[in-house]
Amino acid sequence: MIISFEGVDGCGKTTQAILLCEYLESVANVPCVLVREPGGTKISEDIRSVLLSKENTNMSLLTETYLFAASRAQVVHEVIRPALAENKVVICDRFYDSSAIYQGRVNGLGEETVWKIHREAVREVLPNVVIFLSMPEDLIESRLKLKSKDRIESKGIDYQIRVEKAYQERAKAYPLFWYTLDASKDRDSLAEEVRKIYYSIV
Repeated sequence: MIISFEGVDGCGKTTQAILLCEYLESVANVPCVLVREPGGTKISEDIRSVLLSKENTNMSLLTETYLFAASRAQVVHEVIRPALAENKVVICDRFYDSSAIYQGRVNGLGEETVWKIHREAVREVLPNVVIFLSMPEDLIESRLKLKSKDRIESKGIDYQIRVEKAYQERAKAYPLFWYTLDASKDRDSLAEEVRKIYYSIV
């Protein structure tokens, strides 16, 4: 199974992805693999550095989308497919839905175009479950102020609020496998809710 964590920057998805993987391996005795997006392999991490560099301010939306697809294709080929073949749980700190939201909805390329670009990259490898950590606007602002910002995070609070709203819309469109959690809760409470979601689907 593939479980992906989604949400705006600073929502805590990375922390919750790590905590779930640690719990599965150390407590539940379930083998799992954790990957981050973009990244997860040497090639994908190299692509990540290009995507997130503040120096690349002139990057076109199509270039950005193809680079995300290339990074994703490599991590699917090198990590995710082999892990699934070994019956491991794959936990993704972002996956395809991030591109559907950021490049497709918020940046305006369109979800259909984004899917056409990514279809060959991921094929049938898509999350079985998406855990969306939703944040109120005031929390988005306060958390982003504490982060050192990459190229995408530097687009500002208004941009992140648009991303949050787009995530909320997508979550409503796919209620059967999207789970929305309140990211303003403390870390341990969220981790417990994530574990409950896991046990409800296995």
